[in-house]
Order: sequence, then structure tokens, then C-alpha cells
Amino acid sequence: MPLPVLYIAQAPGVPGPHARNTRADARLSRFLNIALADLPCYLRWINVLSAFPGKSGKGDRFPLAEARQCAAKICLEPVTLLAGSNVARAFQLSPALFTWNDVQGCRVAVVPHPSGINRWWNDPAHVAQFRAFCCSLLGLSRYPRRLCSLRDETHSVLVHALLNSDAAFQP
Repeated sequence: MPLPVLYIAQAPGVPGPHARNTRADARLSRFLNIALADLPCYLRWINVLSAFPGKSGKGDRFPLAEARQCAAKICLEPVTLLAGSNVARAFQLSPALFTWNDVQGCRVAVVPHPSGINRWWNDPAHVAQFRAFCCSLLGLSRYPRRLCSLRDETHSVLVHALLNSDAAFQP
């Protein structure tokens, strides 16, 4: 059984009990070049905040004090990805992208927030950098789509190697 990669996002994208934001899911699926239905096979998605905090300007509100209290209660997994600088701040980490941190004995890295208003994604080189980082971590090919049923032990081997390595990611 592959080791899980925990993906921690800000909050549900719409008011309601949904843990995931379907628009963010679709973007991640597209950026990783995997089928949307297969995304949960690679990432276990949770949110720092349990409810949609409301809008603020073009984006969503992010009550940092509340988020820090919630983040302190989250049990990280051996490899954890934080979605964006707000989530990184909730865990009191630098928002530097693709840099591994040791938190609670787990390897934690910040990846760009998948929001449609995040201009970072407008540069194709940035998308390629994200894809290279995540695909190497998740054991995915950079180009062809891959189904859960076709997964092999590559994911477990890569996560195990990552946990036992001090090497920084080099795109």
C-alpha cells in the first residue's frame, strides 16, 4: 500500500460540508495531467479551516489566528504538501515553494495555491516546475494520464526515498 501524500488546502471552496473544492481539484488534475477521478488516489485532501470563511476582494478570507489554532490540531503524514502561502503561515512556515521542511518529524513542502486568481500559474514554466516536483513525488509520468488501477510500487519507493533524503528538490 503506498504511503499517503497529505494535501492541506485553506478551506472548502463553497459553503457546505464538502472537504474539497471541485474547481481547485480540476486545476490540480490538469496541472498533474491525471484524470480528475484519480486525484484522490494520489493526494489525501484536507483543509485547515472546516468551513468556507467568506469572500475578501477577489479571493477568500483567511482568518490566520483561527487557521493557526486549527493547524496545530492537524496530524501531519510522512509527506505533506501545503497549498499556498496562507496555509504555510498557518503552520508558521516560510511560503518558499518546493522547499522541504521538517515538521513534527514529517517532510512538509509548500506548493502554489491552485486558485484561479493565483497569477503564478500564468507562466507555463511555473506549471512545468510544479508538475516536475509533484510527479516525481507521486510517481507519475509527466505527460501520459495514469489510472489508479495501473499504479505500481513506484509511489511508495519515491516517498520512502524522500523521507530518507536530505536532498532539496531540483526541477
